[in-house]
Amino acid sequence: MKNLTTVFLLASILIATNFVSSQSKIDWREKNRFHRSIGETFHPMEDGDFKPIRSRSEELVKNAIA
Repeated sequence: MKNLTTVFLLASILIATNFVSSQSKIDWREKNRFHRSIGETFHPMEDGDFKPIRSRSEELVKNAIA
């Protein structure tokens, strides 16, 4: 009986792990687009260049809403 419980527990963990790993592979285009635009505006600001954030503020808002 103990072996049956162990096998059931291991099978459950394997199924749950497979489900979680398949969920993490979803392509989220909106998130990736927002991350790209925020990176292209934030990193220049660290060096004191505020021109990209000023010129792309509307794009950032649209990507954040999406």
